Amino acid sequence: MKNTRVVSAVLSLVLLTGMTGMQAAAYSTDYTIDGNDRIAIPETYLYSYSINVLEGAGPETRIYFDQPADLRMDGEENLYVADTKNNRVVKMDKTGHLLSLYTDAGDTKLNQPQGVWPGPDGDVYIADTGNQRIVHLAEDGSLIQEYGLPDSPVLSEVQVYSPTKIALSPTGGLYVLMGETIMSIDEENNFRGYIGQTDVGFDFVDWLLRLVASEAQKVMIGKRTAASYTNFTVNDEGLIYAASQDEKEGQIKVLNSVGNNIYRKLSSIDGSFSGVNDWVGRYFSGNVINKPFRYGELVDGEEPVFSGIAVDKNGMITVAEKNTGKLYQYDQTGNLLTVFGGLGSNQGEFTIPAALVTDDAGRLYVLDSSKGNIQVFEPTVFIQKVQQATILYNEGDYDGASALWNEVIAIDETYPLAHIGLASTAYKAGDWEAAMEGYRYANDRVQYAKAFSEYRYHFMQEHFLLVVLAAAAVLVGIGALAVLLSRQSKRVLMGFEYRQIPKLGVGTGMLMGVSLLFRPRRTMESVKNSRGRLSVPAGMLILLLALIVRVFFIYTVSYSFQDVELEDVNLLLETAKILLPFFTWVGASYLISAQFNGETTLEENFVAASYCMVPYVVAEFAAALLSHILCVSEKTLFAVLVNGVMLWMIWLFIRAIFILNDYGTGQTLLVCLLSLCAVILIWFIALLGYTLVGRIFQFVRDLIQEASLLT
Repeated sequence: MKNTRVVSAVLSLVLLTGMTGMQAAAYSTDYTIDGNDRIAIPETYLYSYSINVLEGAGPETRIYFDQPADLRMDGEENLYVADTKNNRVVKMDKTGHLLSLYTDAGDTKLNQPQGVWPGPDGDVYIADTGNQRIVHLAEDGSLIQEYGLPDSPVLSEVQVYSPTKIALSPTGGLYVLMGETIMSIDEENNFRGYIGQTDVGFDFVDWLLRLVASEAQKVMIGKRTAASYTNFTVNDEGLIYAASQDEKEGQIKVLNSVGNNIYRKLSSIDGSFSGVNDWVGRYFSGNVINKPFRYGELVDGEEPVFSGIAVDKNGMITVAEKNTGKLYQYDQTGNLLTVFGGLGSNQGEFTIPAALVTDDAGRLYVLDSSKGNIQVFEPTVFIQKVQQATILYNEGDYDGASALWNEVIAIDETYPLAHIGLASTAYKAGDWEAAMEGYRYANDRVQYAKAFSEYRYHFMQEHFLLVVLAAAAVLVGIGALAVLLSRQSKRVLMGFEYRQIPKLGVGTGMLMGVSLLFRPRRTMESVKNSRGRLSVPAGMLILLLALIVRVFFIYTVSYSFQDVELEDVNLLLETAKILLPFFTWVGASYLISAQFNGETTLEENFVAASYCMVPYVVAEFAAALLSHILCVSEKTLFAVLVNGVMLWMIWLFIRAIFILNDYGTGQTLLVCLLSLCAVILIWFIALLGYTLVGRIFQFVRDLIQEASLLT
């Protein structure tokens, strides 16, 4: 489906370019992110113009910016630039025409200012970083107030006060970016506290070191600090929109008045889990795929660093990523709308994007510290429709939002958020099936599960009697089948024990495996006493059934409970995941037990191990069917079938070693541990051999190529 999306996106971009007559390539570099995949979309912002020099400046004024660090916009849409290396703050209009120039505050020249914030009456606040102060200037440049380091015991360890970014609080006072936190001070420069300090969490190694270290050693141990903020801004309601380096909760935060982050938090990034708690979480979730979500993208394995952040009047957040030069835009709830820009020397590209602002028309103004200019971008019709659709949805106008999302899809049918938007409006309207279809197309399992829960609830309300009768019939059928299998397998087991069945065939051999579900100890005892009477083909057939059931599970399990994306299915890999551990365990456990006076034969070891796979066959098949009536809120039951059976199988494998070899408990555990080590060693040697063979083939191929060049 992903390949189809990409092809459709390319076609839609070609059509869009032809319709609008824009001078742009047919394949736009703008994209959005669906999980781990980039999805091409039509252009969202077009380069308009650059402000490279100050217009209207006198001959004594340097017209070029030198490593500017901050950019802000006031209520009249004038621009303020903290021109750091020129030791000044510039006020100009949106075309670059100079309005005011601030070079000193009181009797002191500004020294490498890195932050600026326009006041309500034409005044301005400046983070005079080099002078370790913040100054409040009137519109004419006269000094109103100066803020140094507040006098507070909390700040007693601060050696150098270096305010970088600042913002005026709508309720009075200032927010100051200082190190890892945002500090709040009042109009009299009294310290009011830290806002949104990131929790450093618990680190076991650090705790252990401090527990055993002497006082002198504790001094040498580095202090763990919270993730630093890189930039922030404040809207008219007093919400703080901040960019940070917090890899745990998220690099973009919206902090309320008490410092709590009310914006979208990071979820699982790649579906992987680390640590005991995460492993337990995955176990009880049934290995269900978690849709990846992160802010930005990894750059050579490194987390993004957002150097600038802006928010418009509708709550759309745009951030600039320092290392890639990309601009990422998110809506009011944290959904990614677009990614554009990039590093380069061309128009519309950046070297070091440092800050950005947006005006009432939706234009973006991006300050490039290295180029020393401001580039202005106009929103396209496409992104305006997307933004307006999200606004209408959040305002409760679902019909209006739905109409706009359909217009977006008419331009680009692969845009994931449009399908999520249509599905969300269908959800609000009570059309659960349409909502499920839309969420599935957009690959949003969480919302799909919510829609399915509502669909199931209303279906059961409307067909309660039918549901009860069907459930009763299924339970009676399962009970009858269990009784039948129990009786048939018991008959075979007793016949085998009393030698009424001299040798197992394929059918009777498989029924012996079924008897393991009901009488595990007796079954293993019978295998132990078999001596040449077992059916190896029956064991092979059970393994084949395990493979078939796994494939059946992959392609029939409910969308909410899938553990692998269908387009990512590799049947060879799935086969190896079952057969490789099985056969290496059979071989390793046989060899290790033989060194400890084991009594089992290789044939008995193989057949017993294949019987241990019977619970997997039953549980995997049942889980695939049951998934279609379960909600994600009931995933524990599903997890018991999928993962709980694994614990049962491990227990059966251990019991097989115990019974077949007539070991004690300690000897059984030792053999199992050594067998596991042997399995790991076998895999390592196989991987090493594969690597060496590959390098030998590469070496031979290089020799042949060189020989052909010489001839």
